[in-house]
Amino acid sequence: MQKLLIYFSAALLLTLSACTLHRPTVQQGNVLDPEALAQLRLGLNKRQVKFILGNPVLNDPFHAERWDYVYWLKPEQGKPARQTLTLFFENDTLSRMEQSGVELPANPADPAPENN
Repeated sequence: MQKLLIYFSAALLLTLSACTLHRPTVQQGNVLDPEALAQLRLGLNKRQVKFILGNPVLNDPFHAERWDYVYWLKPEQGKPARQTLTLFFENDTLSRMEQSGVELPANPADPAPENN
């Protein structure tokens, strides 16, 4: 009976020591790089925007003129951070930008130079 108690205690100790509360950092979506965001200007076409930022996370087929870039980071410790950037196009041209938690360039209203 004493051996059984020792084995049970050892098994319980090993089981509990293997249970750690490690929570890895979780990162999802498009990383919105400040250098890439600095290149955004109204007047860019969809191809140019896709070259700068990559494919949007959310590309709604019912709203083809709206692209949503979402980035979510939940560190192991601390508060989660969420960044969203919504781009609106008119006739294949970037016409408006809305952001939350993202720094946009100082003068996004400056039209981009034409690249033919």
